[in-house]
Amino acid sequence: MRSHAKIRPTGRRRGTGPRVRGTRLTPAALTASLTLSLVLAVGCGESQQAKAEKTVCEGKTEIASSVKSLQNLTLSTTSIDTIQSDVKSIGEGLKKIKGAQGQLNSTRKEQLEKANSELSASLSSLSHELSSLTLTTAQTQITAAVNKLAASYKQALAPVQC
Repeated sequence: MRSHAKIRPTGRRRGTGPRVRGTRLTPAALTASLTLSLVLAVGCGESQQAKAEKTVCEGKTEIASSVKSLQNLTLSTTSIDTIQSDVKSIGEGLKKIKGAQGQLNSTRKEQLEKANSELSASLSSLSHELSSLTLTTAQTQITAAVNKLAASYKQALAPVQC
């Protein structure tokens, strides 16, 4: 029996494979599809300001946790390493916030610059007081310095909404 389909040079019979007719995209269709792909790719990502807000909130959370930890210290169960670790964590939180400020709107940026400045000054004061402690006045000095830092946090950074 003879088939009506002709055999092509590739060895396939004509009409036996999938039929694909010249599917060419016009320049306008190609441009439209590329534009749509780009819009979808960019639109699905987070904006720089949203990323900065997230970073600010992460820094604020770190600072709040460390301030609370310092407030709950008792000298009988605490080492200087624990205190220094919390102070370092507060400093890192402040750096995170400062690094994200450039991506925020001007009002938010000003609010955070002021809060960061106030809290940095209190942190510096606490660090100075920690370096000049004597055994007889340590508990009183640390408690006063931590309370001052906590008050500074409540006034400067706690009102920042996340």
